Parts: sequence; structure tokens; C-alpha cells
Amino acid sequence: MPHTAPQALVQSLFRAIELEDDHIHRFRTWALRLRPFDLSLARILDLHAEEMRDHKRMLLDCSTTQTRQPRNLPVITTLQAPTTENFFIVNPTGAATILEKARAAILSLP
Repeated sequence: MPHTAPQALVQSLFRAIELEDDHIHRFRTWALRLRPFDLSLARILDLHAEEMRDHKRMLLDCSTTQTRQPRNLPVITTLQAPTTENFFIVNPTGAATILEKARAAILSLP
């Protein structure tokens, strides 16, 4: 008789995968927005998104093992700037505030 994973574990894995997707999107968006102002910080944010993508791959492998059903890894392409006027920061004060918050967030990571 095949082993079946407890439903709570499966749901937790799928929720963790969704969270990784959300974080990947968030960090890539921040990197895109900050690239004109601080290229090195944007690169750090891109690298962090790639690390989260690796976590997502591990979770997908685990979910496949637990559920015996393969899960597809969607292709995440490089984000393009939206057409909204306020996407990029044009105000130097706003840019400085966001850079400081982003640096603080990066420094607080384990």
C-alpha cells in the first residue's frame, strides 16, 4: 500500500511554495526599482530572490516526494517595469528613504 502524506504537511508545503513565490516577486520588484539608484543593493536583492528560488525548488522536490505527484516549477522571467508613472522613484528624498529601509532589511536578515 503506498504511503500518503498527512494533509496538513501537504498544505504546509504548498503554502510555503506560495510564500517563496511571493518573496521572489517582491525582491525582484525592489531590485528593479532600486537599480537606477544603487546597483550593488539591487544585485543583493536579485541574489536574495535567487536564493528563495532555490528554496522553492527544494520545497517542490519535497512536495513531489510527499504527494507522489510532480509539481511544475513555473518559469519566472525578469520583471519589466510596469507602465504606471509612479513605478520608479524620481524624488531624491523618497529614493534615500527607500534605500535606507532596504539596507536595514538586508542587514537584519539572518
